[in-house]
Amino acid sequence: MRSISSIDYWNIRAVCRRWRSLAPPLRWIPDSEAIRYPWLVSFQIEDGIFNFYDPTSDFTYEMNTEASNPGILSSCEGWLLLAEGERSIYMLEPFKKIAIDLPLVPEYFDNLNGHVFAIDKTTTCYHFTRIYCTSSGKLRNLEFSSKRAAWAQYSTNDISFLSSWNNLVIFRGCIHCLDQVGRLGCLRTVGNTRKWVVLNQSQQLSFPSKVWQNFLVSLKDKLMSVIVGISGGWVHVLEFDFSSREWEQVDSLENLVLFVGRTSFAVEAEEERLRNKIFFPVFKKADGNSIIFYSLDSGRFHSFSSENSYADFHGTEDFILSNCTWIQPGLISTFR
Repeated sequence: MRSISSIDYWNIRAVCRRWRSLAPPLRWIPDSEAIRYPWLVSFQIEDGIFNFYDPTSDFTYEMNTEASNPGILSSCEGWLLLAEGERSIYMLEPFKKIAIDLPLVPEYFDNLNGHVFAIDKTTTCYHFTRIYCTSSGKLRNLEFSSKRAAWAQYSTNDISFLSSWNNLVIFRGCIHCLDQVGRLGCLRTVGNTRKWVVLNQSQQLSFPSKVWQNFLVSLKDKLMSVIVGISGGWVHVLEFDFSSREWEQVDSLENLVLFVGRTSFAVEAEEERLRNKIFFPVFKKADGNSIIFYSLDSGRFHSFSSENSYADFHGTEDFILSNCTWIQPGLISTFR
């Protein structure tokens, strides 16, 4: 059993109690190169466990937790940012089960909107920012930094911008956010001043129908967006040109694979079967509850467990995970 893969090892443990007793649970140790692609983490209320889904092997790991009903906000460097109740937020390293409580957030906090979560490994500092729109239509951002150990709220200059509830991205030292029609907002910090700019204010984006969801993804010098129509009826991939300040259509991701959600990742794929694809937190019951992905080659949705393809992910038998995010575990399984 020590010579087989961790996936086969978990399958052996699942056979029966006798086999499980012969195969002790695997432990996890730090290894930054151990897991190349992110996993999709979700919380199962009825069982009180986290599920970690590996899309490349179509396997789900389960992990017990003392959390009661956490809302999953974001992830960074193998940590989760979680919310419980109306004002409680904390960080959790789920594999080593290390938790860091944060001070109670202000009463006006709404955890359904976009967040960005950053950890500086060189200084062991962490930072959390939420951008939200007030009832009067003004844009504000709420921040927490471990350096100050306190929450701070900032008003931005009066710019009409209805932020998307999905992920924010730190790119070139600034926080970027999409609005609900694909405009790109940028929050810059100079000293104690926060300046909000809409980079493509004059660009008129046109889509086949109403936008359902949109996501930001960054990799090295690229900042991309994935714009999705109702129930995945269409998918557009755009890359931002900072010279012209406009989104440009992307017809191919080449060797990249994207994982989009509350935290999104772009990875240079070594395997041919992963290239030029976008993974969504959507599962197809007809394909054995396998995750589905969008292929830019075919312009359709697929899963690895079936030869079928789909024009969208609409259907009563499909399910979309909402309380979830992608996480990049820097870990490797071990018997020690």
